[in-house]
Amino acid sequence: MSQDERLNTEDFQLDEKHYRELLIYLPEGVAITDLDEHLVFANDEFAAMLSYEYQELLGMSMYDLIPERESPILRRESAKRVVGVSSGYNLVLVRKDGGEIIVRVSGVPRRDEEDNVVGTMAVIIDITAEREKELELQKLSRAIEASPTSVVITDLDGTMEYVNPK
Repeated sequence: MSQDERLNTEDFQLDEKHYRELLIYLPEGVAITDLDEHLVFANDEFAAMLSYEYQELLGMSMYDLIPERESPILRRESAKRVVGVSSGYNLVLVRKDGGEIIVRVSGVPRRDEEDNVVGTMAVIIDITAEREKELELQKLSRAIEASPTSVVITDLDGTMEYVNPK
């Protein structure tokens, strides 16, 4: 049974109201754009990530919400959507105050009643904190690797799990 068939069974029918509520109240960011990457919908969570009210985002281009260096990524991923391909990718977004956040975007083609692609629907998750932790761990790992002092890590039984290449 396909996903569409499962969603339309008598036991589980979602109407437009349920879909709208899901988009509005999902605890992750949701953005919907047209083919030119202008926002036609943004939920409160996406707006909050960027320090905007959702109404301020409507009509804005996604290209206005990214640093110039990220444009090739957005162009590449948008081109996939035009031909009906979903994708996941990381992107840097610029908040209203000029600060940057790193997000994970899961984008799918948005289609009209005739199944023509008319834009993108995306779930957006702020991964800035996770990315900062990864970078800190990498830095600490490099420091231990480069240390002139031996660093040995053992388990509770005394079995060596790590020795830096002194």
